[in-house]
Amino acid sequence: MPKYFQEIALALRPIEQAVYRGSGLSFKVDGKVMATLWPEKGESYVKLTPDQQAGFMAQDPAAIFPAPKSWGKQGWTGIKLPVVKKAMLKKILFQARENIG
Repeated sequence: MPKYFQEIALALRPIEQAVYRGSGLSFKVDGKVMATLWPEKGESYVKLTPDQQAGFMAQDPAAIFPAPKSWGKQGWTGIKLPVVKKAMLKKILFQARENIG
């Protein structure tokens, strides 16, 4: 898993990091979750709009995918961290941050 995920996310101030569902981490803006990180899975999930999700998936279908079940239909987007390029991760996290606040 790229170690730079937390660095990128926390640089998008103001971001609050917290433990999420036992083994994950959440990244919040104004108390709203913008991203979760699952280090043991090498995955992250970020809050995008469905249109943004489709756009990022078209750019990197090997690394970007809709979250399971109805979460994906709402725009929650999975990222395979060992596969995603750092520049793409920055764009996605920036967009998720903008969507919240």
